[in-house]
Amino acid sequence: MIKGFLNYGEVIPGHKNAFGMVIGKKYSGQGLGNRSLAEFIRCRNRYLVGTINGYCHRENHAMIAIMEKNGMTLDPLFHDPRDKFATKYTLVL
Repeated sequence: MIKGFLNYGEVIPGHKNAFGMVIGKKYSGQGLGNRSLAEFIRCRNRYLVGTINGYCHRENHAMIAIMEKNGMTLDPLFHDPRDKFATKYTLVL
């Protein structure tokens, strides 16, 4: 049974090395997002990943918590001219 997915690449046009994640509403709050990102980071060498970027709405506290829990840090210089509410977190491996 698929409960969600995580993908990596140019998930958002122009934003390279980004991950995107969707967890079904029925399964939210069960730690699946955190475990998915943690597993992807753990397996990064297999996928030749050096940097992971995560983008979300600055008030998406659940996603921000997942990224911070997995060692990602806020990029204070990031500004997306297409979305003034977007924020960026980065993990350089």
